[in-house]
Amino acid sequence: MLRKEVMDGIEQHIQNLTDFDHIRLLEAEEGYIKLEIEFTEKMLNHYGAVHGGVLYTFCDMASGMTAYSLGVTNVTLSGSINYCRPGRPGKHILICNTVHRKNHHCAKRFHLHSGGAASLYRPDDHVCDGSGGVGL
Repeated sequence: MLRKEVMDGIEQHIQNLTDFDHIRLLEAEEGYIKLEIEFTEKMLNHYGAVHGGVLYTFCDMASGMTAYSLGVTNVTLSGSINYCRPGRPGKHILICNTVHRKNHHCAKRFHLHSGGAASLYRPDDHVCDGSGGVGL
């Protein structure tokens, strides 16, 4: 049996993450998507950063949109994400590119950085990056 304070800490990780509709399509080309996402207070973990699951969900959505820009329906087959620094509330840019397509598979690369659509990308704004594979 776990100690009460350990159980309390575990239960604090159960969250109702919402507000997934703060997303705007900025650019779309064949094999390329650029989105502006606004992270809200409702997306934070109990440490005050955007929950990693929220970050991954948006990256997965962008990956699917990028595959769909090739004119095909798709499902996620695999994904990997590297968290570089905590995401904070506010506007962020998410870019996803197709890096390889063959037969019924498509590979994607994505990166997310802080700042809205008008901001310039700077390495210290980098929140996360990763890759994914989708089945076409």
